[in-house]
Amino acid sequence: MSEAIAWYSRSVSSQNDWPQFHHVCYWELYWASMFSCRWSKAVKYADLLLQDSKWSKCMYAYLKAAAMCMMQGELTEEERQQQIQLMRQVSLFVGLVGVPGDHDELGYPVESGKIPVTSTRPSTFSTKLTYTFPLPVRCLF
Repeated sequence: MSEAIAWYSRSVSSQNDWPQFHHVCYWELYWASMFSCRWSKAVKYADLLLQDSKWSKCMYAYLKAAAMCMMQGELTEEERQQQIQLMRQVSLFVGLVGVPGDHDELGYPVESGKIPVTSTRPSTFSTKLTYTFPLPVRCLF
């Protein structure tokens, strides 16, 4: 894993003409950092993607908040507030959780992690589904 991290890090510094190439490297560096339990590095790469890439702000905000969950005990109060804000942004980006304010302090829906989703089909048929997403355990302690 450390060899992959070294190669992707060198790749980033090899050129400045194609920022999308940097984004691919940051994506790989994020996952290599997560698999290597280098949480602060993962936060750094997710933040670079969140700031520089236009592909999916929702995904990058979630990746950053998820990496921050892994180092919950090391976060400052300001970083905890940033993490909460990131999870709220994810909720708003996805558009599945209703109005802001229906969330706990970590940005999760108040109904035990159950998110109501309304699906309307082309006919007048409408269904209300409830999905349950597992909450990251380390964030809750």
